[in-house]
Amino acid sequence: MLAKSADAIRRWAQTAAALLASGWLSVSVGGCTPSSASSATPKVTPDQVAAICSGIPEKEWQRPIFFQASDIEGVRPFMGERRYIKFTLPELRGADIFVRAGPGITKQWVARVIRCHVAWHDVSGSAFQESFEDPLVVARPDLSFMDNDIGFVIRIAGHDKAEGEEILRRAQMLREQRSDAARD
Repeated sequence: MLAKSADAIRRWAQTAAALLASGWLSVSVGGCTPSSASSATPKVTPDQVAAICSGIPEKEWQRPIFFQASDIEGVRPFMGERRYIKFTLPELRGADIFVRAGPGITKQWVARVIRCHVAWHDVSGSAFQESFEDPLVVARPDLSFMDNDIGFVIRIAGHDKAEGEEILRRAQMLREQRSDAARD
């Protein structure tokens, strides 16, 4: 049992090292990072994408199954804080996407598929024509994953109001595709 845990930790450390080397995972000290860090394009190689996406069906690299219109239960604006010297004000920073749970889908699986999708998109670059309004490719948003009663919440948070508005617009387009499909 201890050997299995050690192997899991070793695989996680190798993945984290690859993500750090490629710029997909960043560590900030004291919360201070340059504003250009969010718009920098990390150099991810096809080999790194293959490692990150290992075991994930290739069709989900382009569009994760939980971003299909039928699996999205709802979209809600995510309000962050705009910091001033002596106070903070609420400000739109992105979206919370509520995704229905399915067989074999865990919070860890959702996070892994999203990491794969973002890395794949980065390698594909301009050769990739978006087939949907993808909220994950607006600058370099912060992502978090939470469980709820119906499944999962994917929080996509931009670094300013403009990014937040674009993320929310794209997330709502995913939801509207569901409404359009229901009418057809």
